[in-house]
Amino acid sequence: MKKYIVLFFVIYLAMLFFSCNANQNKVVVAKVSGKEITMQDLQNEIDNLPTQYKMYAQSPDMKKRILDNLIMMELLMKEADRQGILSNNETQAKIKEEELNTKKDLEAQIIDLKKKIERVSETVKRDVVISALLKDKDYKDIKVTEDEIKKVYNQYSSNMKMQNPDAKVESLNGLKEDIRKSIARDKWLNDLKAKADITINEKAFSDLPSPSLPLKISPEEKGQNEKK
Repeated sequence: MKKYIVLFFVIYLAMLFFSCNANQNKVVVAKVSGKEITMQDLQNEIDNLPTQYKMYAQSPDMKKRILDNLIMMELLMKEADRQGILSNNETQAKIKEEELNTKKDLEAQIIDLKKKIERVSETVKRDVVISALLKDKDYKDIKVTEDEIKKVYNQYSSNMKMQNPDAKVESLNGLKEDIRKSIARDKWLNDLKAKADITINEKAFSDLPSPSLPLKISPEEKGQNEKK
């Protein structure tokens, strides 16, 4: 009996939660020339953000910025409608074309996500096991010379200066142990490969079709084609 009471209570709380959410989503956060913008409209914009930015969109200040953007878009849409752009045949055709392209892109992403979900068990197992294998491995049994360490450090230092001439490069002593581990790990991995029985079918790669490159047309040729 207690089990059923607890189950009923959980279901009741869930219904209450979803009811509160539904009511909150209907809250009007702004009106633009009589048109209402609801909390759900605001949430839809947040949902469309890239994943890495969604967490920042939860703050009241960021939500207000997103709302300002929604208001501006609504004003621009009304202005476009007033100027006849929205009802223009060319605009309507462009809307349908972009809608179709966007749907195709989303469908392709869904297919890709489904494939990732199917492989998630294998991928997670591989990542966890390899991480456990390499964690805390110091490679002390692999010889790395001072010259090898200095060579890698000089390459690193040159690359940093090339990207930013004012960059402050950490001293060799500060990076020495990290560089030693990196070199030793590469040697260890190469040794694993050398001892393994590996066969690569090079023909499989040579038979792959080359990506088609866009045809470059000079300005002179473009002008001649337009005249024709």
